[in-house]
Amino acid sequence: MTNKPDITIIIPCHQFDERVEKAIASAEWAKEILIIDQNSKVDWATLQKKYHFSVIEHHDLTNFSEMKNQAMKEVQTEWVFFLDSDEFITHELAKEIEQRIQDNSYDALSVQRVDIFLNKVIFHGETRSVIFTRVVKMGRGEWSGEVHEELRLKHEYGKIKKLSSPLFHESHISIYEFIQKINFYTSLLAQIRKEQHIILKSVLLPV
Repeated sequence: MTNKPDITIIIPCHQFDERVEKAIASAEWAKEILIIDQNSKVDWATLQKKYHFSVIEHHDLTNFSEMKNQAMKEVQTEWVFFLDSDEFITHELAKEIEQRIQDNSYDALSVQRVDIFLNKVIFHGETRSVIFTRVVKMGRGEWSGEVHEELRLKHEYGKIKKLSSPLFHESHISIYEFIQKINFYTSLLAQIRKEQHIILKSVLLPV
């Protein structure tokens, strides 16, 4: 483990299926793996017999940026990589990340994400051109936004390298899951907007 790249891969998880284990397995090249357990009820102890990772709990599902920023406080490595539980890292991407963090010329690394929808790779459309900043040197970036959160560099840093190898995203394995996820995020956004309206109303129209 001591020869592994000095990077922690953080994986939030709110439910378990085969994609979660695939994500963890694809992160085994990193020095540390940190799972953020979001009320998943997963038997992590059994999985820890196969993979090296630690687990922290986070029960608030209304602010994903706060969750990830809190998790970064647990990181002991020089770099951190945020991986969703329905994504996986290829050998080529892992090697490219390792080379770039050893080169140490950048503050962060961005990656193109390729969607796999109903077990088919999506070659066209809006999602094919999506690029995310996912790897950052510790202390040089933070997450912002409650639901569709973004990893942003602090104002004194700005050197981001786009990697050539893609990150794969097994977004939905069924139409039911696709609709369920849309319902989850729209309900969450509606709740947040309602709370923001109540706060604004209390400021403008105090009792």
